[in-house]
Amino acid sequence: MVSSSSQKRPIKTWLQALPKEGVVCIYGHRRKGKTATAWRLAEDSLNKGRRVAAFLFPQKARHLLPKSIKHVSTAGELAKLKGYLVVADEMAIHANAREFQSDANKEMYKLMAIAAQSHQLLLVITQHSRQLDVGIVMEPDLIIFKQPSLLHIRFARPELKVDVQAAWDAFDKCKGNKKAWSYVVDFHDGRTGFLKNKLPSFWSEELSEAYALYELTAALKEHDKKKARRRKGKV
Repeated sequence: MVSSSSQKRPIKTWLQALPKEGVVCIYGHRRKGKTATAWRLAEDSLNKGRRVAAFLFPQKARHLLPKSIKHVSTAGELAKLKGYLVVADEMAIHANAREFQSDANKEMYKLMAIAAQSHQLLLVITQHSRQLDVGIVMEPDLIIFKQPSLLHIRFARPELKVDVQAAWDAFDKCKGNKKAWSYVVDFHDGRTGFLKNKLPSFWSEELSEAYALYELTAALKEHDKKKARRRKGKV
């Protein structure tokens, strides 16, 4: 196994870390700052003149984001947005590993292909690499780890276990507010870094919980569908 924690010069700034285009995955335990980090990176890009889009962001929470952020719901819409930075939060909802080759996963593959063809930077956020289809996990140019738990190490995909362990070790040595830090791994040259990140200026607790209503509504709908199928004698 090749370890990504090489002796190469470490990554010291977000400017060095972030590719201009491609795929970045953000993993970490719940409530550890994944969404805040993504939106801070998006805001920094906005301030530098880059356009930003949110993929499948809940309709009822869109007022929490700056009006300059475009909202899209399909790969077809996204394909038209050349050069954008795209935030795709809570992707385990839309492209779950348990639904291999589902329409949602196929849509996600399209997004990743579009990112390369349209010179986009796609930020994919989820708690754990095992929540995503393995084909999606294989794609990132960079992984940003927020603070993992011990279970993230124990259940990490074998290909990422060494990196999750390195992230754990970095956070274990960290003093102070661990939400303010990220461990990054560049999968092109194996460089790593432990970088500080700030909150976006538009941050709110509501924004951190934007998907809570989405998940509850989806779960209730699925529950109602199962009940209806039972009544018809199909389950």
